[in-house]
Amino acid sequence: MTKEKIKTALEVVADFLEKQAGAEGLDRDTLSAICELQETDELSKTKLLRKLEEVRTSRLDETTTQDEEG
Repeated sequence: MTKEKIKTALEVVADFLEKQAGAEGLDRDTLSAICELQETDELSKTKLLRKLEEVRTSRLDETTTQDEEG
């Protein structure tokens, strides 16, 4: 039997997010939204999908505004 500590789901997610923070090409707003949910202990499938939709909508709104201005 192994004596390795098995990580909890929260630890796995925290490690993953920490590693992704240093990755190039990753959308910072998306990562920030996920980290915010994880840090406030509100990370769930439903809240994650809602938060990602908010980021997506915000990006689309920014793009539309830029297109209209220029």
